[in-house]
Amino acid sequence: MRADGGKTSIAQSYRFFRAVMNAAVREGAILRNPCTLRRRRRPRQGTTNCHSGPQIVALVDAITPR
Repeated sequence: MRADGGKTSIAQSYRFFRAVMNAAVREGAILRNPCTLRRRRRPRQGTTNCHSGPQIVALVDAITPR
């Protein structure tokens, strides 16, 4: 998989490879499918990480322009 591939093509490739690995598990060729992604935990509703105006200005000033 190329690093510069689009998100859609990468996701499609991953789903295909995962399906192949699932078939290998069913056939007994491998014990466990190595294609498992951990799901990201969603933040609890109502909790937000907000920064103050001065913190944002300090961050923007600290960023080196490209």
